Amino acid sequence: MSADYDWRGPYINGYAVVQVGRSYGMVDEADRWILPAEYQEVKPMKDGRARVRKGLKYGMADAAGNIVVPIVYEGMEDLSEGIAVARKQWKYGFVDENGREICEFIYDRAMSFSEGRAAVKLGKFWGCIDRNGNLVIPTIYDSVDAFRNGRAFVSRKGIQEYIDLDGRRISESFNEPGFTSRYFYGRKLVKQGNLYGFIDENLRPVIPPKFSKALDFCDGVAAVKYEGKFGYIDVEGNFVIEPRFYNALNFYEGYAPAAIEELGWGLIDKNGNVVIEFRYDNMLRYSEECVGAEYLGKWGFLHVDGTVLIDFQYDFAEPFTGGIAKVKQGRELFCINKKGEAVIRFNLKRDDDESAFRWDLSDYSAHRLYDDDGNIIDHDTEWDKAIAAAGKPKRWKPKRKIIHKDFD
Repeated sequence: MSADYDWRGPYINGYAVVQVGRSYGMVDEADRWILPAEYQEVKPMKDGRARVRKGLKYGMADAAGNIVVPIVYEGMEDLSEGIAVARKQWKYGFVDENGREICEFIYDRAMSFSEGRAAVKLGKFWGCIDRNGNLVIPTIYDSVDAFRNGRAFVSRKGIQEYIDLDGRRISESFNEPGFTSRYFYGRKLVKQGNLYGFIDENLRPVIPPKFSKALDFCDGVAAVKYEGKFGYIDVEGNFVIEPRFYNALNFYEGYAPAAIEELGWGLIDKNGNVVIEFRYDNMLRYSEECVGAEYLGKWGFLHVDGTVLIDFQYDFAEPFTGGIAKVKQGRELFCINKKGEAVIRFNLKRDDDESAFRWDLSDYSAHRLYDDDGNIIDHDTEWDKAIAAAGKPKRWKPKRKIIHKDFD
């Protein structure tokens, strides 16, 4: 019998979430009911299981519509290696795809399994359990990354190192660089003492720690500070632009902002040639053929040739992404296009200081935007496009209050 519903999402792995009134269910590609529309939440089918919520409790159903993980948990993640993180009575544990709890629910935090290990937190410290729920790496670390290729990056008392699946140290120890660094162009930024260097994916220190400051590799080069000046190195550690700048940002799309003391910020190319003269108070990273710059306390945008694209009028700005940029002007927060026209306005519900604005909007590109009717107006992923094609659920309201208007 063909299913009757108000809304259907995209088919994922042969199944689609549907809505009937205020409840959700699931159908297959033949439009047959797999899960009746009696749940407050149904997630897409993944690894043969769909997370469901009834009331305030979570469980899982299989592709035949059977509830295989009982709906008794306060929270639950998707399966990873056949096991899911779950929460019960405000403690974390793990349940497998058939509903078997593999350990006691005693942990304060837990991460998904990767290569047979899952990070768990007891009190303030992290360790790892195996698939049988045994604690195989003691809870002594301040942080533990997911295992990749048989190793995980861990931090303890400000020292970082790699450990293997049994918790044995397999690399040199490095000081905490002060931020999460990942591999870029086969290089990872690390810190020893007060100096920065880079290791390769085999944990070898390929660029010795000799820089007082350094950024991750981008566009094949990295900005580093050496003997009091910034320059740029390649992945072998050779200077491709000699240190001569007071400050510098990374290259994007072939250009990088850099500063000369007593002159200001300008823009350079990968040969070190100046393409925008050094005269500005500050600059953003180059993006989409323009760069944000601050001049006399106000932000605007410049073409790569240095001509003004958008006048200096904003109190704060971020680089263009997908043809729009976030700006602040007085108490107003909005996005503009490259003509300087406001296309999206944001409602601010707290103090509109610069830090709050950055925190609130910094993850903008990872979120969908909706107009007054709830229609998607920005499509960053295929999922967004599929949702847009299927239509929006009835009675749905965006989590973030974003109002879209046209401005003359």
